[in-house]
Amino acid sequence: MNSFAGRIGTRGHLFRFDGENSPFSQATFVYVIIADSRVFICDTHTGPESMRMVMDHLCGLLGHDLGGRRIVVFNSHMDWDHVWGNCFFGCNSTGCDIVSHRLCRESLSDDRIWNHMAEQNRECMNGSVQRILPNVTFDECLEFADEGVRFFHSPGHTSDSASCLDQVDNVLFAGDNLEAPLPCLAWHCLDEYLSTLEIYSDIQADIVIGAHNGVMNSEQIQSCEDYILELFRDEELVFTDRKMEETHKGNLRRIFASDMEDKAPSVLGPNFSMDSLHLALQANWNRSFPEFRKAMEKWLKSS
Repeated sequence: MNSFAGRIGTRGHLFRFDGENSPFSQATFVYVIIADSRVFICDTHTGPESMRMVMDHLCGLLGHDLGGRRIVVFNSHMDWDHVWGNCFFGCNSTGCDIVSHRLCRESLSDDRIWNHMAEQNRECMNGSVQRILPNVTFDECLEFADEGVRFFHSPGHTSDSASCLDQVDNVLFAGDNLEAPLPCLAWHCLDEYLSTLEIYSDIQADIVIGAHNGVMNSEQIQSCEDYILELFRDEELVFTDRKMEETHKGNLRRIFASDMEDKAPSVLGPNFSMDSLHLALQANWNRSFPEFRKAMEKWLKSS
């Protein structure tokens, strides 16, 4: 595998983006399946220039028209580093579908969410980003049986997270649900995350791909499960590795914030304002987690 593109199985290609070839420094992977009549592109990174690089590579392999294959883009979830490249396909091609879970499209349709992502991460845009929404959505799964490709809802990292299974090569693309050394948690329903990890284990994939680690050891599924079970038992875990400790502390804040977003509207009723909640979260984010939680609980009682 070279620094940008490499083969996976008999028909897969894995593209790596990082600070060497994009404005976003974190390693992020796009997985492509070249099937008989379709090309499936899993995630679109941070902008149209990223997808231009992918398409240039694919056209070099298959010809300008991809051998007559239709493009199917898959958004694994709504985070900006997985969807901003949608506009390359929405603005530059016909004969293309963009597929996601229903909740992903709903989140991307929300002006508040979209504008916040753009304001906070504008420097990571790889090209001129426009909002292009998925035009095909599903609730449980969407299967292209003739191509041996299945997309399925796999909540965990976020509520809208979905995964791709290449049934021909038995390759699982898990998006951000699997990450080493610790998963990044942005949703508070950890029991559903555990259910997703059990599904992953049952698949027994020959190759597992995480959107920020690339090809991963299948044992990472168990490692993620072990970490979440530890969170259920004791949120005050201590890690000697600095990166793991920072990830864990961020997880605690994001889980708590997600829970607040879920319960605050029913607690506050007509007095609730999502903008006010987010301002309070932002103002207290850098405190230690016990202080952060105490401050947010005080905000909830006083609002």
